[in-house]
Amino acid sequence: DAQESRGLGDVYKRQDSAERLDTEEDGVRILSALFPKILPLFKSPEEKIRTYALSIMNAFVLSVPYSFLVHANDYLQGLFLLARDKSPAIRQLVCRGFIMTLEARLEHMLPMTNDIINYMIACTQDEDDTVSLEACDFWPALADAQQLCQAALKPHLPRLLPVLLNKLVYTEEDIHELLDKDDANIPDKLEDIKPRFSKGRHRTKSEDDDDDEDSSAFGDSGSWNMRKSCALAIDSLSLAITDSFLEPLLPAIEERIKSNTWQITESAILTLGAIAEGCINGIQKFLPNLVPFLIGHLDHPHPLVRAISCWTLGRYCDWIVQQPPEQYMNVLVGKLLVRMLDQSKRVQGTACATLSTLEDSAKERIVPFLDHILKTFTFAFEKYQAKNILVLYDCIGTLAESVSDYLDKKIYIEAIMPQLQAKWNETPDNDHRLQPLLECLSSLCGAFRQNFQPYAEIIFGRCIKLIETSIVQEAEYRRDPRNEEPDKEFLVCAMDMISALAESLKTSIESLIQKTKLPELLGEVIKDNQMGVRQSCFALLGDLCKTSFAHIQHMLPVYIPVLIENIYPASVMSVCNNAMWAIGEISLRVGPAMKPYALTIMQRVVPIIKHDDSYKRMVLENGAITLGRLGLACPEVLAPFLNHFTQSMCLALRGIPDDKEKEDAFRGLCAMIKINPNGILNDFFFVLDAFASWYKDNLSSELQQLFSQILREYKTRLGSETWTGYFVQLPEESKQSLHEAFGV
Repeated sequence: DAQESRGLGDVYKRQDSAERLDTEEDGVRILSALFPKILPLFKSPEEKIRTYALSIMNAFVLSVPYSFLVHANDYLQGLFLLARDKSPAIRQLVCRGFIMTLEARLEHMLPMTNDIINYMIACTQDEDDTVSLEACDFWPALADAQQLCQAALKPHLPRLLPVLLNKLVYTEEDIHELLDKDDANIPDKLEDIKPRFSKGRHRTKSEDDDDDEDSSAFGDSGSWNMRKSCALAIDSLSLAITDSFLEPLLPAIEERIKSNTWQITESAILTLGAIAEGCINGIQKFLPNLVPFLIGHLDHPHPLVRAISCWTLGRYCDWIVQQPPEQYMNVLVGKLLVRMLDQSKRVQGTACATLSTLEDSAKERIVPFLDHILKTFTFAFEKYQAKNILVLYDCIGTLAESVSDYLDKKIYIEAIMPQLQAKWNETPDNDHRLQPLLECLSSLCGAFRQNFQPYAEIIFGRCIKLIETSIVQEAEYRRDPRNEEPDKEFLVCAMDMISALAESLKTSIESLIQKTKLPELLGEVIKDNQMGVRQSCFALLGDLCKTSFAHIQHMLPVYIPVLIENIYPASVMSVCNNAMWAIGEISLRVGPAMKPYALTIMQRVVPIIKHDDSYKRMVLENGAITLGRLGLACPEVLAPFLNHFTQSMCLALRGIPDDKEKEDAFRGLCAMIKINPNGILNDFFFVLDAFASWYKDNLSSELQQLFSQILREYKTRLGSETWTGYFVQLPEESKQSLHEAFGV
């Protein structure tokens, strides 16, 4: 047994070499010979042997080598054999095996789906926490297989839902750990404050980032536990099954909401928040009663009920802001501001996060509350401990981004900046709390514009220091990997802050740049191996092109090759997108000097704008703009290839708002057409349609003249019959637009 155990241990250590082990040597696959020896060990009387054998087989599920597929059915039968094992560790591994099979080889478990679901329901209520927590991960995995989930799970919901709902109820042990009392004056332990990751700066035609996950998962910022896992299960299943999930769930929610036990009421409110996204259509008719109920519970005597009511209301903010403000929003804002100053830190943080969500949903509809909100921020700075200060930074930043056109007033600047200045002065350079503070200041900089000037020099200087420190730390780490690896989040936040300063101060930032070695520093940073660093660096380069080009021009031979390297279809979209945008900004300013690079750039951008089914719209649009700007800089290089990209370019450009970047792209397209008029003959319909996307009043005189000239020349070149054939295919709106703008 000892020898057998050591042998299994050796195999387990080599699990990362699955692909190498699954190759043939002398006509024999190693794993093909190994698996038939391991599977019988599931029946071993020794728990250690069973554990090793099951761990090894589980390790090969996700890598799915050929040999495993041959033995997949025997493996699943082995899982059922061990399903009732006395060892919690083995039952946990059985649950993990079923989950991995569901994720990697769904077809193998289809015949056993009902049995597996029944087993997982039982394990979700296992007395051993490690087993129940593992089993609960099965439900989000099943939800990802939406068709199977809808077909197979519905009959089991009457049994599953009570299990999940019961696990949402706080236990006495939970309540004790959560310190459910007034704790606003108790300082946070700094080691409990998790580092935050910068969102990164996106230079796009239309920001389309996914919403960030709430930092307090399911209204609770503590460690992951069974309650959160069950809430995630309900959330995931509601997204998969959608409104029909409500039928078996609503009666249980209604019963629990009416409970006299606050823990049960709290769990019902959590459930309402968990299903908000997946069941929004079905639950809307109940919201006129539910929202006032939730707002009322913001005054509940127990802080955990107040906190979860805040969180759940945040999940319904999109619906709330669509109603007349006097109906819900006015009272909700007032209540949230009161709760932001609650005596419970948990309630403070959740209320503050919910206000952020409301600000983002409401946009300018939050403006009438600005005075009240900013006064509350002032009190919050005095009252909050370290963790909630970070939530407050985010709330301030979200407000700045949501109502930027209304916040640029002296009274508002004076209400916000003194407290932030105090935090700026007391936060060391190596403190992770500096990162969200920089993000907050970046957002305010965009809102205050030139009025941010008094704060710019100090902030800019510190950002330069952060960049220099990061470069030195990286060099030391490369020289000796035993040194601590640098935290690049400080570097990213510093570059994003300088980008915000450049956007807001425009050319006024030149006086700051000329005192530093920023262009040379970026020449080092641009080569960083972390994508987030390059993403922000590329965005900053584009911004500096617009405001301070003379100061970075000497570094273009360093910048341009790296930017080109990062333009390729397999790249992370945000990195590739920012690289294209920066190349476009550079092309506008150096013109024909882009000739040595133009062909290579075109060869990289064209495949991207042709992948209209696999890229976000913003990437296609920025690719088309970059191609147009490059065509404007050196049309003679790109014009011979018009037939390769005209259709894709026009389809991407037609949906962009009429602005300066769109005009640059069309001027470039016209310049290329002028050199190679035959290059668009096969795609002339798409050119017509793209021209028609402009509103007459938005056309500059130059662009109107260019379009008119091309249209006249092609009408003559094509002849009346062919011209009419193209024209009649256009949508009526496009025909009318062309007629009004160009008389055709």
